[in-house]
Amino acid sequence: MELAAEAIDITLPGTQRLTGAEHPITRTLNEITRVFAALGYSVGVGPEVETDFYNFECMNFPPGHPARDTQDTLVVANQERRPLRDRLLLRTHTSPVQMRTMESQPPPVRIVIPGKVHRNDAVDATHSPIFHQVEGLCVDTNITFSDLKGTLDHAMKALFGSAVKTRFFPSFFPFTEPSADVQISCIFCGGKGLPQNASSRGGSSCWAAAWWIRQCLRLRLRSSRLTIPRRFQASHSAWESSALR
Repeated sequence: MELAAEAIDITLPGTQRLTGAEHPITRTLNEITRVFAALGYSVGVGPEVETDFYNFECMNFPPGHPARDTQDTLVVANQERRPLRDRLLLRTHTSPVQMRTMESQPPPVRIVIPGKVHRNDAVDATHSPIFHQVEGLCVDTNITFSDLKGTLDHAMKALFGSAVKTRFFPSFFPFTEPSADVQISCIFCGGKGLPQNASSRGGSSCWAAAWWIRQCLRLRLRSSRLTIPRRFQASHSAWESSALR
């Protein structure tokens, strides 16, 4: 009788496991990736623990380069006996995937690279030692800066709506030439820069600027002088967006 009372009816349905919600960062990365996949880009991936060569040297960051001072790199301990280029570190950008891709496949190349990066930043409202970047690389004949601008203009409209406007202006980055920034018009006020209490949203204030250049929307446009394999001596352009924390 006791055994009969403890019997399990195996015909009953099992306990349903509820599926969790997709993390906002994962959802955003996937959304960006889908935009570029529709343009013919494939997804590039690479290791988060990189060598100094791939993270710095082949990206035109030789020893003593000023850009190295601003990275505040997290390095793996006890590597003093290794040559500098072989020392391991946590990648400070997703750009090493560009070089690894060009080494492993012939041109033309069109890749979008979402990924996690690490820097030795103190945690505050706008900084974190771990954050996410998305960057892209296009290598083909007759690629110009206009192609880069057109691609990013399309991406911004796909992500934020067809009404947004983009504008590009020269900027300085110590490891790319030429370099530029891109801004999009405010998705709240449409670029009008509405003053306080003049917004159409029920009289509330539009605290956004007429043009956004927030960190999560800032794009580094570049025509990079990468130390690229000989078969890649063709026009190329790259862009980088950070940071999703």
